[in-house]
Amino acid sequence: MNKPKTTLYSLIFALCVSGAHADLFDFYTGVTGGIGHAFANDFSHKGYSFGTVFGIDIPIFRTEIEYNYIHGERGASTINAHAGMMNGYIKLSPTPIIKPYIGGGVGSIFAGSIAKENINASIAYQAMIGVQLDFPFLPIFTDIETRVLFAENVTPDSNFTRWDARLKLRYQF
Repeated sequence: MNKPKTTLYSLIFALCVSGAHADLFDFYTGVTGGIGHAFANDFSHKGYSFGTVFGIDIPIFRTEIEYNYIHGERGASTINAHAGMMNGYIKLSPTPIIKPYIGGGVGSIFAGSIAKENINASIAYQAMIGVQLDFPFLPIFTDIETRVLFAENVTPDSNFTRWDARLKLRYQF
């Protein structure tokens, strides 16, 4: 095999394995879904959450804005909440396909109800840990993560804590 062909094949292989992108900043949009427990009014409510995200992915960092709808039930007691968050992530020892990360976010729980009491707009905080899976040649990423969301005084007598196991599908454009 001659040197130009070997160089060309090596370059193609390196691009395939690395999942390299042409841009330093990659914009994305996506959807999230999760299951978990919400804790409020001294009760644990099983339930689900779903939402949307829009963000910017830089090689080591990622930032995004996120909307979530949170629902939980325990007998006749229900939680329905809407949350808007701004998140930041740091990728830990990224490899070409598997990228573990940690993250945090700040935002607001701004509407909904807990056990028929209206939610007051309240500052919310969240922490996430997960792994991002890249698919070479596709602009699709999958995040598998767990998160804890906390908001204080969402009703006059209740704080709100939500734990989720989540799946996030993101499309890079």
